[in-house]
Amino acid sequence: MKKSMELRQDRTALLDRAREIERRVETEKRELTRDERREFDSALSKAEILQHEIPDAEDEERAEHDRFEGRGSSGSGEGRPRVPRESQQVGAEFAITSKGEEIRLLKPSESLRSVVPNTLPDNARPEEFSIGRAIRGLVTCNWKNADLERRALSEGSGIGGGYMLQPILSAEVLDLARNLSVVTRAGARTAAMDGPELVIARLTGDATAEWKSENQALTGSDVTFGQFVLRARTLACLVTASLELIEDAANLDNIVRSSIAQALGLELDRAILRGEPGGARITGLRNWTGDPPTIQIIDLGENGAELITYDPFSEAVEKILTANGTPNAAIFAPRTYGVLDRFRTIDGQPLQPPASFAGLTRLVSNQIPINLTHGTADDASEAYVGDFSKLLVGMRTQLQIEVSREAGDAFKKGQVLTRAYLRADALPVQPTHFVLIDGIIPAAA
Repeated sequence: MKKSMELRQDRTALLDRAREIERRVETEKRELTRDERREFDSALSKAEILQHEIPDAEDEERAEHDRFEGRGSSGSGEGRPRVPRESQQVGAEFAITSKGEEIRLLKPSESLRSVVPNTLPDNARPEEFSIGRAIRGLVTCNWKNADLERRALSEGSGIGGGYMLQPILSAEVLDLARNLSVVTRAGARTAAMDGPELVIARLTGDATAEWKSENQALTGSDVTFGQFVLRARTLACLVTASLELIEDAANLDNIVRSSIAQALGLELDRAILRGEPGGARITGLRNWTGDPPTIQIIDLGENGAELITYDPFSEAVEKILTANGTPNAAIFAPRTYGVLDRFRTIDGQPLQPPASFAGLTRLVSNQIPINLTHGTADDASEAYVGDFSKLLVGMRTQLQIEVSREAGDAFKKGQVLTRAYLRADALPVQPTHFVLIDGIIPAAA
């Protein structure tokens, strides 16, 4: 088996290829061609397989390292206790809950699958389970060659007429959705939630240090503890397929996984960036402007303004640095990307961006509108600059799947409807490390 680093590099290359296809289609505002869809699905499928192989490679490397260090167990079962995996991983990140417990925060390159237990029947490998075979069995009641799927679903059946996928199976789809999410690619951290709420402790201000003389009392800094609360919000997506496709398609598993993951990933991006204040939905970065601390805002004017320089992004970086943050990414609409990409010098040469902008990872999302109302403008857009490693996404590690041939007019059309439910929430751990650039309008025609 290849080393884990090589596997990660191969997986990154496959995901980069899929994203390149996705960006090209978004820029050209068209659907995927048949060849592009085949290449896109193939890249994601191969990347998913590699994601399964990476933990095994890491285990082999860890075992080899332990043997070299003399930490392997002796024949009698004695020896040095094995250090838990989480504490062995270099650079692992954790948050502290309000109860003082540590919870693992997953980087974009780390999978949910690596932190959930395998509870499949007979300890089967997750890649042996097929959502496609499961749906086909539920629709046709024919479980030939799908005994694992039948037994796995029976253990989570009867919940509102749907089926709760085992956490290890849900993690497969959730990781695929995370890979397609712009905010994840920007650096957002993911926390696996084992309940409806997760309370994260936080400091409401930075501690300060001071010099002291002998017998002089320290004045101390005004630092208090507060908390952020992640509440699992419900997000549903609906996948429609013909009965013929369900019964006959050889690649049904990949089709269903990709459809569900793409729908969930896109809506998560929209909700995490824009959201809705209050209610049962994710608040979103844009609306994180209530009680302090809040995100920072650069308003381009009462009626908005077109971008003619990189100055708003430079100012955003300055604001975050002033708040002791380290901005790493900017997310904006394709139209904004095009405007920035076409900046020219007086003699018509491409305008080189300043270091503040060049140092950011620039990501494009169609989930950012270009028809917002800003004063008299009705074609405004926005951009987000921040340290996205300070953006926390909490996810319940179980998906609920419902399958129906009767809902809506599915029976009349000979269709099968598959509905998937995800429960998640998101919040900026350091709100001042994010800046909203508001009121970006296009140049006058």
